[in-house]
Amino acid sequence: MKNLIKSRRGIAIEMAVGAMFIMIALSIVLISVSNMQIDHRDNDLDEFNEKIESYQILDYIINNPEASGDVTINGIDYNITSKEKNENAEIDTYIEYIVTDKSNSETVLTITTKNGKITSWGN
Repeated sequence: MKNLIKSRRGIAIEMAVGAMFIMIALSIVLISVSNMQIDHRDNDLDEFNEKIESYQILDYIINNPEASGDVTINGIDYNITSKEKNENAEIDTYIEYIVTDKSNSETVLTITTKNGKITSWGN
């Protein structure tokens, strides 16, 4: 056994196998990190597109405070429902807009305005 460890041929095979295992491990790490980066990029892009969509809807409602019914904004059909929520009608007028996507009936945005100014918005 001592002769095998001292011999150059005996240790070369083990070193080659060890180097292959290290290269396989580094390749797995590299591929995993690359896939995670791709997933993060896709998620960031989706969030960016959702923000743009929300801002376009907000711009439409700011410019059309009496908005309600079926509306097309940038080629997407929405249904806007508005209802007044008056806590103290003499002072403040609250209007809540609920924007739903007509293709899947999913609520896209809920907007609350106070005296014509947006106070809150979100999903």
